[in-house]
Amino acid sequence: MNLSTPASFDRALAAVLPAETKATPAPPTRFLAQGEGRIAYDDSGGPGPLVLAIPGMGDLR
Repeated sequence: MNLSTPASFDRALAAVLPAETKATPAPPTRFLAQGEGRIAYDDSGGPGPLVLAIPGMGDLR
């Protein structure tokens, strides 16, 4: 399949993607107050495990 032109790329995408997709809005960010500040978090309500993303974690010298 030649995808060298935008039109051929669009046709290839149309062949593999559903005709209509609906995006789920992101949940609002919540905040947990702590002694010296607050922690922002998002709860998607999904069944998956808890995931923590901490910038700079383990970056100690």
